[in-house]
Amino acid sequence: MNIYTNSKSMTVLLVDDEPEVLNIHRLILINIGCKVITARNGHEAFKTFELNPDAIDLIVTDYDMPVWNGLKLIRAVRNQNDVVPILMVTGFAGNNIIKEAGNLGIDILQKPVRTSALVEAIRACGRHHIKNCPNHSELQDTPLRSTA
Repeated sequence: MNIYTNSKSMTVLLVDDEPEVLNIHRLILINIGCKVITARNGHEAFKTFELNPDAIDLIVTDYDMPVWNGLKLIRAVRNQNDVVPILMVTGFAGNNIIKEAGNLGIDILQKPVRTSALVEAIRACGRHHIKNCPNHSELQDTPLRSTA
């Protein structure tokens, strides 16, 4: 199933340093009709984002990664683009991380994340990018929320 009701696919920049998690989340995103670009750390993801920021509809990132963590990536992206939806999926959601993510307008899903929760969060983020998609009535109107 595609998260859109027309042929447009959402392009997701997926960032995680754990190959198994990256692959599982990539397959979930592909299964719901997303185009997926992967990166293994925040710095690599930011370099990818910088190349063509308008091509990325959503960023899904881990927090704890080598080189740049998820918050450093988010701050760098927000300095260039304050509207692209960003979702953090992490096993390390302490109070300081949750507070800073909230200040940056980011929602958090706690690892291990259920497939249904990830799909719901992706759909919620996708609604921010369907203004040019004329047939979007099948998407739910549930707000994205932190499950941390």
